[in-house]
Amino acid sequence: MTPPTILCAHRDDALVSRLEEEIDHWSGGAFRFERFTDGGRLIGRARELRKAEEDLAMVFCGLDLETIDGASTLIAIREEPQLRGTRRLLLDAIHGGCRADELLQHGALHARVDPDFDPERLHALLRTQLTDYVIQAAPHRIDELHPLLDLRSMGSAFLSARSNLEQLSARLDQVQTSVIDGTSMSDDQIETTMIEEFDDLLDQPERRTYAPEEIMVHEGDEAGHIWILLEGRVKLFRCLDGKNVTFHSESAGRIVGLMSLSLQNPVFFSCRAVTEVRALVLSRDQVRDAISRSPLLASCLITVILRSMARRNRRAVQLLTKVHQLNARLEKQRDDLEAALNDLQAAQKRLIESEKMATLGTLAAGMAHELNNPVAAMQNATRYLLEDIPGLLGSTRDLAPAAAALDLAREAAPLSTRDERSLKRELGQSLDQTLPADRLVAAGIRSVEDFRKLEKLDPGLKRDALLQQIENGGQVGSSLRNIENCSTRIAALVRSLKLYARADESWTDGVDLNATLEDVLAILRSKLRDHEVIKHYGDLPTLRGIPSQLQQVWTNLIQNAAQAADENGRLTITTTREGDDQVRIEIEDNGRGIPDDAQPHIFSPRFTTKSGRVEFGLGLGLPICKTVVERHGGRITFQSEPGRTVFMVVLPLIPPKSEP
Repeated sequence: MTPPTILCAHRDDALVSRLEEEIDHWSGGAFRFERFTDGGRLIGRARELRKAEEDLAMVFCGLDLETIDGASTLIAIREEPQLRGTRRLLLDAIHGGCRADELLQHGALHARVDPDFDPERLHALLRTQLTDYVIQAAPHRIDELHPLLDLRSMGSAFLSARSNLEQLSARLDQVQTSVIDGTSMSDDQIETTMIEEFDDLLDQPERRTYAPEEIMVHEGDEAGHIWILLEGRVKLFRCLDGKNVTFHSESAGRIVGLMSLSLQNPVFFSCRAVTEVRALVLSRDQVRDAISRSPLLASCLITVILRSMARRNRRAVQLLTKVHQLNARLEKQRDDLEAALNDLQAAQKRLIESEKMATLGTLAAGMAHELNNPVAAMQNATRYLLEDIPGLLGSTRDLAPAAAALDLAREAAPLSTRDERSLKRELGQSLDQTLPADRLVAAGIRSVEDFRKLEKLDPGLKRDALLQQIENGGQVGSSLRNIENCSTRIAALVRSLKLYARADESWTDGVDLNATLEDVLAILRSKLRDHEVIKHYGDLPTLRGIPSQLQQVWTNLIQNAAQAADENGRLTITTTREGDDQVRIEIEDNGRGIPDDAQPHIFSPRFTTKSGRVEFGLGLGLPICKTVVERHGGRITFQSEPGRTVFMVVLPLIPPKSEP
């Protein structure tokens, strides 16, 4: 069995250590002692112990704590039903000003311990509190803790418990006589017996007479009497919203006020005489005195109360049944109205969306028209640069390596992560170790032969100058290629706007999927700078498709993966050939995953799970991806779990219904 726990919250670590040592010395290590400086954390730990069904024997608290003060902490422990047996002690100066009186009044404090406690007095206090704890909340610990308990208090407690048990047994016998043996007696017989007992015990108590319509008792009055009807009829009513509501006759018996008197609550009903009424009126003291002297009378009263409750419960069930029937009809009407309202709102939303889409189409067409000219200028300028800069560099012999490096960088094929590492090793092993292989690869060098060709263009050029020209030329080549890709991408975006307004894209043969992916990664480089991007490019055949639309698919999927992976996440892009006539592209991230309840809707319009929320927003990225992939005769699927989400696109080399 786990030892009982003592929790202590105080800012004075030395005081807590001394208290722990004294408790450990006194108990011989019978308790598990845990310390805190935060009242909130102590409350949380107490709840953990309760949930684990472990015993919490005592709580010591100072007043000055973090988050929640000591007084509030003790009150919070007191309010937990399963922790009320725990002994709560205030660890504070006895003569200092504090909230001890308030805590005692609230029942949240059992004792106070002065910080300068005397060990012997502390041990006596612990013995008293532990004994009370075992008696009230942990009798199963008696054998384990009996050396620490006050056995005299334990003996008195068990004698008191035996007396209470005997009294309870006697009362149960009375209830048994009333409920079981008295079932053969009618209400009139029981009430007659009860009246005879009252008359005999109280020497013919007072009888009162009430005229018709006279109010015998008002609702809200103090429950100090009961009325036993000897003759006549009454009705019960309450004032609700300024009107008197009369209750069913089954709610009234021959005894008025007995329930309120027994519960010591204010009178719930008003009682009015219907006919002339003659009643036996008894005070609370008279009833208590008579019951104490007559078990038979107590049995009769219990029977009357139970039968009265049964009648009222039966009537309550009848009323509840009618209420349920009315509620069912009202709920049906409400559901019908709600369905009609939803239909109207949906129709209104469709009209608004139709208008918005029409407006969006107009804006898209206008935007495409406005962007055409600057995009064309960018593409022309890029073309001129691609023609003029290599010629300019090549016209000067001293810059021949830079011109050749520029061409290599422009034409350099994209590398997978594995191929890039392999090339760096090859260059490092074959060339002078002083040449940084990573800088050569970044400049567009793809083999040792590429470097040797550049080196031969100017044999007299020093190694550092040659490397500088290769890097500068490669950087210019890469920048020109990026400018070309970006201008092409802008043109593709313009065409995409046209696609939303009207379909005018053309199909192209010889589309290199690896190149389209690499172009997208180049454009998204700024968004991916905090992510690790791993590329596994396979040897893919070209296919027939619409390059800009495929790039749009890769853009959406890669951006979604980057957002899901958060900062410093990992993206893995894999391309493979699947069979003789298909290719497969996988875009994987190590983010939080897509919630299970969101997965069936992931390709639905206006549905998004961005920022960890599932909501209806713009959410057009994945539906557009699905449309584009299916237009190319392919399929898009996904698998997701926490830590891994992968979108898989399978495309045929020749779409079945592509345009000529």
